[in-house]
Amino acid sequence: SNPSQANTGSNSITYTVTQNGCTGTTSTAIVVNAPPTPSITPVGSVCNNTSNVTLTASPAGGTFSGTGVTGNTFSITQAPGNYNVYYTYTDGNGCTGNAGTQITILAAPTASFAALNPICLQSGAISLSGGAPSGGTYSGTGVSGGTFDPAVSGVGTFTIDYTYTAANGCSDNASNTITVNDCAGIEEIDAIIVSIAPNPTSGDFKIIVSNEVINNTSFEIGRAHV
Repeated sequence: SNPSQANTGSNSITYTVTQNGCTGTTSTAIVVNAPPTPSITPVGSVCNNTSNVTLTASPAGGTFSGTGVTGNTFSITQAPGNYNVYYTYTDGNGCTGNAGTQITILAAPTASFAALNPICLQSGAISLSGGAPSGGTYSGTGVSGGTFDPAVSGVGTFTIDYTYTAANGCSDNASNTITVNDCAGIEEIDAIIVSIAPNPTSGDFKIIVSNEVINNTSFEIGRAHV
């Protein structure tokens, strides 16, 4: 009897011999066990800048195999592409079952973030740039959308992160720091009547006087000592 053709469970086999007109018969029981049907947990896609994949399957106690597999770990250091992973499980009856899945390694982008120049607390919000590839997002203290506001962050050195996500869903991050200084500016004289622009400044500036008539007024400008 072919076990692949027999029903599972206990099956009886009879052996008959006829010699010189005499017949002898003997029989024995054969137990046909169903093979196990293991399953392997699907992984799908994984970016090559993340952690190695820990493989799991059921029932536990079997072995994994395939390119990039060591023990129950799949390494993401192979070239981007599709990889087949197999799981073999042998039960207590000595019967073996197999399962498989495919893992796709995706190429992650490489983000960069150019250095940021120091700015003054009094400068107002600035547009952030220098993140590459373009189209990513900035985050951090004082950051809103694509701008950095020193009035929100205050004085100090702050880390700004740049995150770029590629079309395949993989991301990369780069960071840099920006320093906010409390710059010494030109003090305004009675802001209702006189204003100075730009303020603060280390170069040319204008003294703007209101429409009120100011007689016998002079202005003296000197260099501040720090």
